[in-house]
Amino acid sequence: MKTLIASGVVVAFLVPLCGWLPPAAEPRAQACEDLFAHQPVVLFEVSGSTLAGPVDTTLTVFSDGVVKLASAPANGPGKSASAVVTPADVEKLRLALVTGNGLRLCDDPRLVTDVPLHTLTLLDGTQDSASHTFSYWVGTEVYATVDQRLQQFVQQVFPEF
Repeated sequence: MKTLIASGVVVAFLVPLCGWLPPAAEPRAQACEDLFAHQPVVLFEVSGSTLAGPVDTTLTVFSDGVVKLASAPANGPGKSASAVVTPADVEKLRLALVTGNGLRLCDDPRLVTDVPLHTLTLLDGTQDSASHTFSYWVGTEVYATVDQRLQQFVQQVFPEF
């Protein structure tokens, strides 16, 4: 009987160490008043190697219309630019990406070489926003609509970039 009790104590002590208990739920943030309309809506990065060298470009679009674009090209110093569009333009971009299946696309399983990875994160522009992120190599096939809309937006907002 003493052995059974001792075994039970040992097992009860080891259970948390072995991960047999379900993980504790993460505490949820309290509901906060959204005081500032400056949350990210679109995060887009193109990063990786090409035959010409490394590529690293980031586009960030905020709900209030602030847009930032930064690039670190293979040769020469990097550059960045910022602009302001209307919140309606931000929503138009977000809706175009959503209707282009931006919330349903998954990571691109194709194997490619000498092509940078494109990673898109879509958010709804609220304080406790849900998001969806996926990556693709080339803006063709199921990624064509999303890629074209992002390229058009960059050309419209930063024509000289």
